[in-house]
Amino acid sequence: MESFGLRVLVIEAHAFHRAIAVKTFGFLGCREVFQVLDVGEGLARLQLSGRVDLVVCPLLGDPGDGMDALEFLHQVGKARLAAAVLLTRSLGPSLRRGVQQLVERLGMCYMGDLEHPLPVETLRQWLSHPVPEHSTARRPNQVWSGEEQVRCGLRDGQFTAFYLPTIDLRDGRITGVDLVPHWQHPLMGVLAPEIFLAAVERCGALDELALHMLEQGLALYRELQAEGRRLPITLRLHGPQLLDRSLVLRIRALLRRRCFDQRQLCFELTGRSLYHITVLELENLLRLRALGCELSLAEFGSDQAGSQLLCQLPFTRIKLAEHFIEGLPGEARCRAVVQNCLGLATALEQRLTVVGVRNAEQHLALLGMGCQSAQGDYLALPLDRDELLRRVRCDQRIGLPRP
Repeated sequence: MESFGLRVLVIEAHAFHRAIAVKTFGFLGCREVFQVLDVGEGLARLQLSGRVDLVVCPLLGDPGDGMDALEFLHQVGKARLAAAVLLTRSLGPSLRRGVQQLVERLGMCYMGDLEHPLPVETLRQWLSHPVPEHSTARRPNQVWSGEEQVRCGLRDGQFTAFYLPTIDLRDGRITGVDLVPHWQHPLMGVLAPEIFLAAVERCGALDELALHMLEQGLALYRELQAEGRRLPITLRLHGPQLLDRSLVLRIRALLRRRCFDQRQLCFELTGRSLYHITVLELENLLRLRALGCELSLAEFGSDQAGSQLLCQLPFTRIKLAEHFIEGLPGEARCRAVVQNCLGLATALEQRLTVVGVRNAEQHLALLGMGCQSAQGDYLALPLDRDELLRRVRCDQRIGLPRP
């Protein structure tokens, strides 16, 4: 967000603090700076003057019988009256994380929390950067609805595997890859899976897409194997695919036909449909394990994938839910959860992979806790086949910081 041209609303009961804040934002080049005494007046001002780029307000304090700051933020977010929020009282780590989640779920960016008087240079740095995407903005802008195009794309080989690397945090080496389907659409370009997977499922083509991805993954593995390299591969399956024996039987036939070492193949599942697993689904999971394949439980620790599944089902690997590391390294609760999950994985003799690593601070914190395996945008984005081969063949280390 560039400060020049911004519209800002300052909510502050203390006259001196309010005056200094208004002058500070004016000094930084904001186009309009509104000021009110409390959140009730603030909501009325927004309803009258329209959406602002930034709301500056305290979170704590006695609202009396009127609206409190949390209700104010709720009303502002629902009505889309602000793009971002800055709080003018410092918060503890757990409260800060909760407020950030609330603000982002309401469709706004959480800028942070500062004490009065607001520091000019800190504000200048914050306002000079674009507003980061909040959780609701990460959803795809378009969901593909053309089922006939999906069928044609599968028939014409337009779906191709990209490879999401798993990184050894100690030295940056690629230790495995997840197969991620992408659609090389002739008119729209490369489409990410969240755009078209629902249409593929409606077509009843999830199995065909999975086998297509697996064929490409096995071909890549064989090419590297001929050079003396091993790169284990992971393929995610979706709940409905276990409701029939056909996919697992076709996978078994494919692996035998390719003489593939099944220990180098892992199938990943989320827990969404596994708490009420049918006998046939359990049979298919056991069949994959009997082949020698690994099974990974994704999003572990979320409400969809708890420790109960590790006790009941034959998983051999764990992927920790992304939200557990968002507070690293500063939040003690996040550190405690990650450390306990690492201990659980060690006790169960399973490998734990942390996902969602976004910055160097998280990487160093995980490394300090003994975590070895991770994925995330900071470490590596999904790579096409040629880029992955180049990286693996050069044994290229990612330029990660050392502790």
